[in-house]
Amino acid sequence: AAGRQLALRARGEDDRKVEARGEAKSISAETTFDADTADPEALEAVLERLCARVAERLRRRGLAGRTVTLKLKTHDFRARTRSATLAAATARGEVVAAAARRLLHREADGTRYRLLGVGVANLGAAGGADPPDMLDAAAGAAGSASQQAGGGGNSSSDSAARMAKPP
Repeated sequence: AAGRQLALRARGEDDRKVEARGEAKSISAETTFDADTADPEALEAVLERLCARVAERLRRRGLAGRTVTLKLKTHDFRARTRSATLAAATARGEVVAAAARRLLHREADGTRYRLLGVGVANLGAAGGADPPDMLDAAAGAAGSASQQAGGGGNSSSDSAARMAKPP
């Protein structure tokens, strides 16, 4: 019986339930392109969608993270990974995207890529994630006064970009 089980498993045939052991160390999403691309705008558009997907997964699990990792695979199958550590944990897609965009812009050098991925690590409970910073409080007050006077204000993506800068 043991020999038969071993033979089945050697062929990848196993009906046992897969059970995760321990907590997740990272949350990520990636995609492989139909055709290799070096177009920075196309890469960034896909990156935005992947960041939104990662943020949704973080939200569903009640998690946030401090390290954003960009994964690229070149047309000749060479892997490139780049990461940045945020000042504070986040579960917000726009914060993850801002950090990932900065990493991508450094790699968008004309190289054709076949795979693009983004992940968030250094995970913890989302309870203390995305704290407002003093710049946001000052900008919010200035923005309120400016809006009352008929002007614009700072957008949340501006503050997200500030928060996503590595220390």
